[in-house]
Amino acid sequence: MGLDDKLKFLYASLADIQSTIRAIDSKVSYLLVILFLPLTKLSSIYSKVHALMSHGGWLSPITGILAFIFTAVWLIGFWCALRTLIAIDDPKQHVDGERPESSFYPAGLFSFSFLDIMGVTKTRSVTQFKKHYSSIPDDPAKIAEQLALEQMKTMYIASLKMKRSVQAYRATIMWATCGGLLWFLHLVCI
Repeated sequence: MGLDDKLKFLYASLADIQSTIRAIDSKVSYLLVILFLPLTKLSSIYSKVHALMSHGGWLSPITGILAFIFTAVWLIGFWCALRTLIAIDDPKQHVDGERPESSFYPAGLFSFSFLDIMGVTKTRSVTQFKKHYSSIPDDPAKIAEQLALEQMKTMYIASLKMKRSVQAYRATIMWATCGGLLWFLHLVCI
């Protein structure tokens, strides 16, 4: 495999990983919408759980346990889904071993304060343009190194997003199951 083939491979790999990240973000965004639904029906959920708890007998402890699990897994699912969408710290810190300075995605070009984020002040780059431009490699072997680093960084982000989204979906399935059981108990017993 020649250097040109390596470069093509790395470009294709990066494009594929970035597409995967976008797909995960889209799916988890829809999941967050679903997880917001109980907030619109909170009074109805509370009244049904309260009616089951007031029924007495064996139904009260089972309802309490199901309601606790319902709430706990909803919180876990919501947290995991939200963490999936929130930006991840500099992934370069998670790449082990000797690595080049990143020119492909130079995350440290700007430093933002709270006021900058709120649009109150104007942010300027930390590095001047000429210095940044001169740090961009012009040797194909160095470009391949940069792309390999970016591949590792991007794969770290994709892997973490996949793990978080799987946990969010598992929690959501458990939440829906507990909610379904509570709804069924309310239909049958009340």
